[in-house]
Amino acid sequence: MNIKELIEKAPSDYPKCTQANCPAAEQCLRHLMAQATPEKAIAITVVNPKNIKPELGTSCPYFHSTQPVRMARGFTQALNNVRHGEVKKIVAELSDLFDERLYYRMRKGERTINPQQQEIIAEVLIRHGAAQPVEFDSYEEGFNWLQL
Repeated sequence: MNIKELIEKAPSDYPKCTQANCPAAEQCLRHLMAQATPEKAIAITVVNPKNIKPELGTSCPYFHSTQPVRMARGFTQALNNVRHGEVKKIVAELSDLFDERLYYRMRKGERTINPQQQEIIAEVLIRHGAAQPVEFDSYEEGFNWLQL
Protein backbone atom coordinates (compact mmCIF):
# COMPACT_ATOMS: atom_id res chain seq x y z
CA MET A 1 0.00 0.00 0.00
CA ASN A 2 1.50 3.34 -0.96
CA ILE A 3 1.49 6.51 1.15
CA LYS A 4 -1.37 8.10 -0.78
CA GLU A 5 -3.63 5.07 -0.27
CA LEU A 6 -2.60 4.94 3.37
CA ILE A 7 -3.61 8.55 3.97
CA GLU A 8 -6.91 8.11 2.14
CA LYS A 9 -7.90 5.08 4.24
CA ALA A 10 -6.80 6.44 7.60
CA PRO A 11 -9.44 7.85 9.93
CA SER A 12 -8.98 11.59 10.35
CA ASP A 13 -8.63 11.22 14.13
CA TYR A 14 -6.00 8.46 13.95
CA PRO A 15 -3.36 9.39 16.58
CA LYS A 16 0.04 9.99 14.99
CA CYS A 17 3.50 9.92 16.56
CA THR A 18 6.13 12.58 15.93
CA GLN A 19 9.00 10.89 17.83
CA ALA A 20 11.68 10.72 15.13
CA ASN A 21 14.30 9.51 17.65
CA CYS A 22 12.41 6.25 18.28
CA PRO A 23 14.31 3.17 17.04
CA ALA A 24 11.02 1.73 15.76
CA ALA A 25 9.90 4.90 13.95
CA GLU A 26 10.37 3.49 10.44
CA GLN A 27 8.26 0.44 11.33
CA CYS A 28 5.51 2.39 13.11
CA LEU A 29 2.31 3.31 11.30
CA ARG A 30 1.75 6.24 13.65
CA HIS A 31 5.13 7.75 12.73
CA LEU A 32 4.60 7.06 9.02
CA MET A 33 1.23 8.80 9.15
CA ALA A 34 2.77 11.80 10.93
CA GLN A 35 5.40 12.08 8.18
CA ALA A 36 2.72 11.78 5.50
CA THR A 37 0.58 14.57 6.94
CA PRO A 38 0.20 17.27 4.30
CA GLU A 39 1.59 20.72 5.12
CA LYS A 40 -1.81 22.28 4.52
CA ALA A 41 -3.21 20.36 7.54
CA ILE A 42 -3.62 22.93 10.29
CA ALA A 43 -4.18 20.48 13.14
CA ILE A 44 -3.64 16.75 13.62
CA THR A 45 -4.30 14.20 16.37
CA VAL A 46 -1.11 12.99 18.04
CA VAL A 47 -0.26 10.57 20.84
CA ASN A 48 0.78 12.65 23.85
CA PRO A 49 4.60 12.88 23.51
CA LYS A 50 4.91 12.68 27.31
CA ASN A 51 3.46 9.14 27.21
CA ILE A 52 5.59 7.77 24.37
CA LYS A 53 8.51 5.54 25.34
CA PRO A 54 10.95 5.53 22.37
CA GLU A 55 13.44 3.48 24.37
CA LEU A 56 10.98 0.55 24.22
CA GLY A 57 10.95 0.47 20.42
CA THR A 58 8.29 -1.97 19.17
CA SER A 59 7.28 -2.63 22.79
CA CYS A 60 6.08 0.97 23.17
CA PRO A 61 2.37 0.75 24.09
CA TYR A 62 1.58 3.09 21.18
CA PHE A 63 3.63 1.26 18.54
CA HIS A 64 1.44 0.27 15.59
CA SER A 65 3.13 -1.91 12.99
CA THR A 66 3.20 -0.92 9.33
CA GLN A 67 2.56 -4.59 8.50
CA PRO A 68 -0.99 -5.07 7.19
CA VAL A 69 -3.22 -7.56 8.98
CA ARG A 70 -5.85 -9.98 7.69
CA MET A 71 -9.16 -8.16 7.95
CA ALA A 72 -12.45 -9.98 7.43
CA ARG A 73 -15.72 -8.89 5.86
CA GLY A 74 -19.07 -10.40 6.75
CA PHE A 75 -20.04 -13.58 8.55
CA THR A 76 -23.43 -14.41 7.06
CA GLN A 77 -22.25 -17.84 5.89
CA ALA A 78 -21.03 -18.74 9.39
CA LEU A 79 -24.39 -17.67 10.81
CA ASN A 80 -26.21 -19.84 8.28
CA ASN A 81 -24.43 -22.87 9.76
CA VAL A 82 -25.80 -22.26 13.25
CA ARG A 83 -29.13 -23.68 14.43
CA HIS A 84 -31.91 -21.17 13.82
CA GLY A 85 -32.80 -21.01 17.53
CA GLU A 86 -29.28 -19.85 18.38
CA VAL A 87 -29.15 -16.94 15.92
CA LYS A 88 -31.22 -14.59 18.13
CA LYS A 89 -28.89 -15.29 21.04
CA ILE A 90 -25.85 -14.59 18.86
CA VAL A 91 -27.35 -11.34 17.57
CA ALA A 92 -28.14 -10.20 21.13
CA GLU A 93 -24.70 -11.10 22.48
CA LEU A 94 -22.72 -9.52 19.64
CA SER A 95 -24.98 -6.44 19.57
CA ASP A 96 -24.21 -5.92 23.24
CA LEU A 97 -20.47 -6.23 22.60
CA PHE A 98 -20.25 -4.04 19.49
CA ASP A 99 -23.53 -2.07 19.50
CA GLU A 100 -26.36 -3.10 17.23
CA ARG A 101 -25.57 -0.89 14.24
CA LEU A 102 -21.91 -1.91 14.14
CA TYR A 103 -22.88 -5.57 14.53
CA TYR A 104 -25.13 -5.46 11.44
CA ARG A 105 -22.55 -3.55 9.39
CA MET A 106 -19.88 -6.13 10.24
CA ARG A 107 -22.23 -9.06 9.63
CA LYS A 108 -23.21 -7.81 6.16
CA GLY A 109 -19.60 -7.01 5.23
CA GLU A 110 -20.09 -3.24 5.07
CA ARG A 111 -17.30 -2.77 7.61
CA THR A 112 -14.05 -4.65 8.02
CA ILE A 113 -13.56 -6.84 11.06
CA ASN A 114 -10.13 -6.60 12.68
CA PRO A 115 -8.34 -9.68 14.08
CA GLN A 116 -9.42 -9.01 17.68
CA GLN A 117 -13.05 -8.64 16.63
CA GLN A 118 -12.75 -11.81 14.51
CA GLU A 119 -11.67 -13.73 17.62
CA ILE A 120 -14.60 -12.41 19.65
CA ILE A 121 -17.13 -13.19 16.91
CA ALA A 122 -15.67 -16.67 16.37
CA GLU A 123 -15.82 -17.45 20.11
CA VAL A 124 -19.48 -16.44 20.30
CA LEU A 125 -20.39 -18.39 17.15
CA ILE A 126 -18.56 -21.53 18.34
CA ARG A 127 -20.23 -21.32 21.74
CA HIS A 128 -23.57 -21.36 19.91
CA GLY A 129 -22.74 -24.31 17.68
CA ALA A 130 -20.86 -22.96 14.65
CA ALA A 131 -18.36 -25.27 12.97
CA GLN A 132 -14.68 -24.69 13.70
CA PRO A 133 -12.78 -22.89 12.39
CA VAL A 134 -15.20 -20.03 11.80
CA GLU A 135 -14.75 -18.70 8.28
CA PHE A 136 -15.74 -15.14 7.42
CA ASP A 137 -17.33 -14.27 4.05
CA SER A 138 -14.15 -12.71 2.65
CA TYR A 139 -10.73 -11.48 3.69
CA GLU A 140 -8.46 -8.58 2.72
CA GLU A 141 -5.25 -7.01 3.90
CA GLY A 142 -5.51 -3.72 5.70
CA PHE A 143 -4.59 -1.78 8.81
CA ASN A 144 -6.28 -2.08 12.15
CA TRP A 145 -6.96 1.63 12.55
CA LEU A 146 -8.93 1.04 15.77
CA GLN A 147 -5.83 -0.10 17.64
CA LEU A 148 -4.73 2.66 20.02
